[in-house]
Parts: sequence; structure tokens; C-alpha cells
Amino acid sequence: MNLKEVIKTIKEQYSGHEDFDQIVSDLGDNEFLQPWADRLCSEDFNQNRALAKELYKLAIEMDDEVFNLSDIAGSLADEHLMNDKEWATTLIQQTLEKEDLNFDDLLNLGLTTAFRIKNKEWAKEIFKKAEHLADNSEEYRYLADVIIDPDYLSDKEWASDVYKVAIDKANEDADQVRLITYSIVKKVENKEWAKKTYQIALDICVDDYERRDVVIDINGVLEDCEWAEELCSEFNISL
Repeated sequence: MNLKEVIKTIKEQYSGHEDFDQIVSDLGDNEFLQPWADRLCSEDFNQNRALAKELYKLAIEMDDEVFNLSDIAGSLADEHLMNDKEWATTLIQQTLEKEDLNFDDLLNLGLTTAFRIKNKEWAKEIFKKAEHLADNSEEYRYLADVIIDPDYLSDKEWASDVYKVAIDKANEDADQVRLITYSIVKKVENKEWAKKTYQIALDICVDDYERRDVVIDINGVLEDCEWAEELCSEFNISL
């Protein structure tokens, strides 16, 4: 089906639907194809997966953005929507073959592969490729947060290695080291390591505003009230 045929079918089947005018208007403007395909899979549209499939096909044909294609793959795999992991897998594979994929592209493809398709081994391969393209502390930190997340890989050892790289790449940025350390406390659950990285953050702070932020985290995140009090006294900081 082309888009005109899809719209014609919708007019024939859903003329009395409360969202009829909106869906016809949106699709007539080539807009929101995936969201409407998602809706067609719902009980609100009698789980019309046959028509949704045609709309997903058109959405894929009309879109070249990796983020959007990854999102469509998520809809294809979702058991509450198309529930077609084979098609979703094919779309991810085709998208991975695109040239000039960047860190964000690979991260999004990996997220969909792990969370929606439920193929964590393949997701790990994709995240490995993303790791090779990461070039700043923030990207390494975000990747590590994903790797350690139970919804994705739940790999604490690999995540810890990536957090170490994130710290090395922080380039005297105390705020970035502080954010990484939050993950070390809450996700890695290693307060001994976190204390060392909070010290790194303190050593590179450029002013008392940054120091105060670190001390707040030492008190509230690390829950080391004694050390926080010592630092407040040393730097004349009040929390």
C-alpha cells in the first residue's frame, strides 16, 4: 500500500472514530506515521496490525534518521504493538549497515536491541562499537550507565572500566567527575572508590561553588557526614 491507499482504508474503516479527523489530517501531511501505526495496534483501533504494518513500512521508507528507525524497530518488537522481533531485528541490522554512524546512533540501536528485542549479546556488540566512537567524558559516563542498567546489560565489571575512562576524560571538569561518582555510588555501589573520585573532584574544583556541590554530594550521596563536616570547616562552606 502507498500512503493514499492507507488513508483510503482508514476512511473506510474508521470514519466514526473520535480521532478520525486527526489521523487523516496527520497522514495527509506525511506526519506521525509511526505514532499512528502504534495506535492502530491498540485496542482503540481493534488491534489492526495488518494496517499498522503498512504504515510502519511507509514510515521506514520515508525516514533516514537512525534515531527514528531505531524507535520504529522498538515498536515492531514491542509485544503490545507489532510483536514482530524478526522484522525489528532486520531493521536494526539494515540500519547498522549505514555509513558514518556516530556514537548516539549506535547507542540508540543498542538500547532498542537490548530492551525491545531482548538480544543482550547483540546489544553488547553494538555498545562495544559505540565505545570506540565515544570521545568525551559525558559519552563514556552515559554508556557506562546503560551498560550497568539491569534493563540493558547489567554488566557491572565492564561499566566500571568505562567509568574509569570517563574520569580520565573529564579534563579537569569537577562537575563531570561528580556526576560519574554519583553513578559509582548508586550503580556500582562502591563507596570506597567513590571517596577517591570525590577527592579527585575536590582537587580540580575552580571555586567554592563547585566545592560546595561536591561536598553536598559527599554528605547526601556518599552519606559521609563526618568528611563533609571536615570539608565545610576547611573551606568555610555551609550546606
